[in-house]
Amino acid sequence: MFKKWNLKAKIFVFVTVVVVVSQIAITSMVAAQTVSLTKRDAYDLAEVTAEKFKNEIKSEIQGARITAETLSTVMETLKANGVNDRELMNEVLKNALAFKEYITAFCVAYTVDGLDGMDSFYAGEPGSIYSTDGRYAPYWNKFGDSIDVEPLQEAYLDEGVTLDQVPALQEAGLPYGQTLDEQDWWYVPEANWENGVVEYITEPYAFMLQGQNVILESLIFSFGDADGNFLGLVSSDIVLENFQAMVERVNPQSQGGFTEIFSNAGFVIAHPDREYLGTDIEDVLNGSGDASAAASLGDVRAAIAAGESYIHSGTDYYTVYMPISFSDVTTPWSVAVSIPMSEVLGKAASIRNYILTISAIAAVIVIAVLYFISRNITAPILALADAAKVLGDGNFEAEIPSTDAGGEIGVLARAAKSMAEKISDLVTKLRHNAEELEDKNRSLVALNLELVEAKDRAESSNRAKSDFLSNMSHEMRTPLNAIIGMTAIGKRAPDTEKKDYSFGKIENASAHLLGVISDILDMSKI
Repeated sequence: MFKKWNLKAKIFVFVTVVVVVSQIAITSMVAAQTVSLTKRDAYDLAEVTAEKFKNEIKSEIQGARITAETLSTVMETLKANGVNDRELMNEVLKNALAFKEYITAFCVAYTVDGLDGMDSFYAGEPGSIYSTDGRYAPYWNKFGDSIDVEPLQEAYLDEGVTLDQVPALQEAGLPYGQTLDEQDWWYVPEANWENGVVEYITEPYAFMLQGQNVILESLIFSFGDADGNFLGLVSSDIVLENFQAMVERVNPQSQGGFTEIFSNAGFVIAHPDREYLGTDIEDVLNGSGDASAAASLGDVRAAIAAGESYIHSGTDYYTVYMPISFSDVTTPWSVAVSIPMSEVLGKAASIRNYILTISAIAAVIVIAVLYFISRNITAPILALADAAKVLGDGNFEAEIPSTDAGGEIGVLARAAKSMAEKISDLVTKLRHNAEELEDKNRSLVALNLELVEAKDRAESSNRAKSDFLSNMSHEMRTPLNAIIGMTAIGKRAPDTEKKDYSFGKIENASAHLLGVISDILDMSKI
């Protein structure tokens, strides 16, 4: 079918297809790049949001961290100078807590007899603020404007429990807290001291504070005696409610997104849905309703534990996990910023649709321009084709259309016109030569007829001559034979009479022969 189309249709269709395919390809590439750039924008937004959270969280925690570090130095200095007055130290902790709005609780915990060697004196004292074995470990805390002190649970001070034993103790149901995060308050810093690490941040844990269940975070600094032995620790605790409020008020770019905060172990520190507080990240991902999010649990948990960024492009949300590090020796948290995929892809779709609209308009304009261009290009070519067809039909006098166009089309038109003129001249010469040849042929035919007639006459004459010679030879032989015969007879004749008779016959025969010869000579003159 394509072969039957004229040149204009072929050029127009071919160029149109090329333009449309090019537009589609360019639009597809731009759309794909738009999605990529939109995701990059979402990542940048998540990064900015995470940086904002990082700064706010660090500002919340850094004060408690510095206070704990300062108190650990103070306690170490007091011990080195022999100052071990428990009442004095209680006043220091109480006053410090009163002036630190961002700190919920202070606790200075010593090893057995590590402060003043008087643990047994304070052991079992009713209403004591110390542990049942008398160790100095008062837990000064405040809730609102209320400041209180209570003895720290001995489960947090058990030196006979090592880190690897805790899971078994938990499984056995012994009172060592609800999670491992609660148990690392004492013996992990103690073990870290042996490795030269004095700073430690616990995993968030649920705690009963003045009758209220809260989620705490402990920032711990260890200190030692003059011999470098582990002596105790200072814990500065903060309630993580501020982080929850922070999450609830932040909606990334007002797009229906949300933000979450996870500890290094995957503990939910803050979540827009308070039901997830204190749960594990596995509960969050499984409860999201997004199968791809639940499937990414292992990768997400590994990235959070390693303090690395992680991107999950799920069915419903585009989520970016960004680490928040508080110091070089503490485990990082992670902020997860989720933006609805409908918003991410919607923006890309809007840009894509805009590009498609512009491309469609541009394609229509280009096709229209191509139509007029192809028409202008093919018009002289089609005119030349029609003229060539007329020439092919034998009408060599047909007018070849002239054109002022330059380039190949102009060269083609001029070449076609020159060719037509030369063909016309050649045909005229051929016609003239044909006419001359026809005249000569007629002359040759007439001459041939004359030659045939001459031939016939010559043959007739030749036959006549043959007949004449045949007759003449007979006419000549007869008298000659008579002469010869009579001569022979006359020679043998004995008498004159016979000789005369013979001579008479010879005479008659000679006269007859002379007449024949005369006739022949006369005939030859004709």
